[in-house]
Amino acid sequence: MYTETIALAVAALRDGPDILGSTPRNDLGAGIRTLHVARHGRKGRHFIVINVSGDHTLDVLRLLHDSMELTNHVPS
Repeated sequence: MYTETIALAVAALRDGPDILGSTPRNDLGAGIRTLHVARHGRKGRHFIVINVSGDHTLDVLRLLHDSMELTNHVPS
């Protein structure tokens, strides 16, 4: 199920923002990172956009299809 693919990617963020596949996106703002849901042999076409705050809290900002222009959909 695709919902399981997304849930597993979100759950992987419990290990912190620097997990394999997480990409810093300073072009989108300080502390912004993306993680593609296609991981560990699973297929998917979405990014999880997260914000990492100073106290290492991770906030999921958006779940966006990977064909979307991220700069148009991530708050500044």
